[in-house]
Amino acid sequence: MRRTPFLVIVMACAFLAALAGAAAAVSSTAGGWQRGHVPPGDLTLDFSDIAMLDAHVGLATGMIEEGGPAPLIPTIHRTSDGGATWTTVTDEQVYGQLSGVAFSDSTHAWAVGADYGSGDRQAALLLTSADAGKTWERVTFTAAAALQKVQFPSATTGYITGDDGTVYVTTDGGARWVKKVPGANDVMFSGLSFTDAAHGWVCGGQGNEDWYGGRCYATTDGGAIWTDVSPDPEAVVLDCSFVSGEEGWVIGQDGVIFHTRDGGASWSPQAAAIGAAVELTGVAFVDAQNGWATGASWPPTYGGKGWAVILHTTDGGSTWVQQDCGIVPSVQAVTALDAGSAWVAGEDSLVARTTDGGGPGFTPHTRPATAALNAIVVSRGAKATFRFRVTDPGVPRSRAVVVIVDARHRVKKSVVAGFGPNGETRTCTARISLPVGRYTWKLVCTDYAGFTQQSATVKPLIVR
Repeated sequence: MRRTPFLVIVMACAFLAALAGAAAAVSSTAGGWQRGHVPPGDLTLDFSDIAMLDAHVGLATGMIEEGGPAPLIPTIHRTSDGGATWTTVTDEQVYGQLSGVAFSDSTHAWAVGADYGSGDRQAALLLTSADAGKTWERVTFTAAAALQKVQFPSATTGYITGDDGTVYVTTDGGARWVKKVPGANDVMFSGLSFTDAAHGWVCGGQGNEDWYGGRCYATTDGGAIWTDVSPDPEAVVLDCSFVSGEEGWVIGQDGVIFHTRDGGASWSPQAAAIGAAVELTGVAFVDAQNGWATGASWPPTYGGKGWAVILHTTDGGSTWVQQDCGIVPSVQAVTALDAGSAWVAGEDSLVARTTDGGGPGFTPHTRPATAALNAIVVSRGAKATFRFRVTDPGVPRSRAVVVIVDARHRVKKSVVAGFGPNGETRTCTARISLPVGRYTWKLVCTDYAGFTQQSATVKPLIVR
């Protein structure tokens, strides 16, 4: 299952609980990414966007998943120490989520999202702050569709995107918003990038949530006129980042990355060493050379959430390397201030920062190979221990499933083996309740880069 940029409700609960526990134990991550502290009570928190006013003050928006009549509660977290610690500054007590956040100047900030109300009713959710995000109040906004992203290229000029192909423009600091429709009305504009008050781009998946393609539109006059500059109508593009009126990048599903040097009139695809199961949802460039793209890898052997992908480039996207950010399901958004300082936010309370560009990274060269290491004889109803190893040069981690098959190669049982280091002997344990007989077991693996294994050795399993 893939996640749209806005909302995922269906999850693999048992696996998520184990993954959240592992993630909570990680205070710093490899490769230069340092995880911020979020109060333990917010372990059900999923962040969807992040913005930094400067190297110290920042905001992250998302939702807290709870039971009861309002299982999804919009939330904003704030840091004043560069991302080392984050605290809740508002929990809007409605059923919905906040999906975008931005500063308009040193004191004013904005957050956007959706108030789902009850039944099929859905309304826009807009909050504003006049003290750099310490306190918030709701702003009356009559749009019937959810809001996705917000950006203020100046203190008075701002833009908000919606999930019904709309863009809202203000030129008076948010006192009044004017609706614009760049093109198709079935586009969820999850990407928004303005380089000044006049020049900007929006992009998103087309086809409501059952996307069949994507669209990107550009304006050079503050949103009065929009031009379709989509790199590929069949590519689902989910975010964009421009560093000038000419140069920018868009990213999206299936790991697509496109680059333009003429404002979107023409595009060139860029390749990263990732599998097609990768969905990129965030991108941030600080200049023509340095940038990050973030998202998740969705292995075919798992339901529920994927796991984190962070790509980094120092040559304008000619080459991309992956960076290890630890055990987290998905990185939804990224923001950066310079070539060394960047922040990411994602699922399971993830907020992390780097001050050295994120570390050296790694470039996958091969697909993983798996090896079952022990033959097993087990009494029916007893527990069996599976020992295995994943070999994948250049890729530090992988996630695997033990698969037990019968003599006719039919899958009889699958066991989540977990996320762990490559090149080391790993184990997992499961109770075997299969009928008495002879079976074989092997490992099905997808590595950190989103590639499935190229080979797998098997071992016998006998149930007595």
